Amino acid sequence: MSENPGTPGAPQPPGPQQPYQQGPVPGGQAQNQLPYPPGYQPGYQGGYPQSNYPPPQSPGQSNGLAIAALVLGIVAVPLAFIPFFGLVSVLLGIAAIVCGGIALARKGSSKPMPIIGGALGLLGMVISIVVTVITIIALTAAVHSTVDKFPSNFPSGFPSEISQQHQFKIVVTSTAESLVSFSAGTESGSKVTFKGNWEKEFTAKTFLGMATVSVTSVNPSASNQVSCEIFIDGKSVDKGSDTGSVSCIGTAEK
Repeated sequence: MSENPGTPGAPQPPGPQQPYQQGPVPGGQAQNQLPYPPGYQPGYQGGYPQSNYPPPQSPGQSNGLAIAALVLGIVAVPLAFIPFFGLVSVLLGIAAIVCGGIALARKGSSKPMPIIGGALGLLGMVISIVVTVITIIALTAAVHSTVDKFPSNFPSGFPSEISQQHQFKIVVTSTAESLVSFSAGTESGSKVTFKGNWEKEFTAKTFLGMATVSVTSVNPSASNQVSCEIFIDGKSVDKGSDTGSVSCIGTAEK
């Protein structure tokens, strides 16, 4: 027979539990109320603690810089031997040294490549500077040597033998219609059309007694035999023959 909870002497069901409250501390105010009984620890809440260290660097970035340093150094060395390309080689050398230094400072990178790349970049810079200095010295010496050959009262003191009057004769031949052009000092002619033999005699005062003549076929596709010859002061100084076109140049003999 079941007992009625309202019957005197019957066991009573437990009532609702109240949150634990810490009693007053002697000599002070009561502390904050805790919703948990003594000895109870609430579960851990929250994520992992944050770290102040930077994320690890990828080895691929260091290897890329090492390869870049090596390539830049290899390119800088041959360019350093070309005159007036020194600036390009110097820039490549600086870039190789910078990339190699950054790659060496990072962990996990290949050591030989950035070292070799930086060394080649430095070598290219040194060679470029040396080649540039030598080129400037050589050009300066050549200019001074050329200027020293001229008289101090140039052009009035120019040697008379390089500007004398000469007798010229130009002889050209062609098996088809052709154009002839010639020049000797103040005497010149161009686009003179002829076929067969053509001659020109004249007297002119020229620089070094020089004369030029060229013969060109009007119809390049035709098999035209052309020739030219230059006489200066009665002497043949140049002649030639060819198919389609030919040119001659001669100077007076001393």
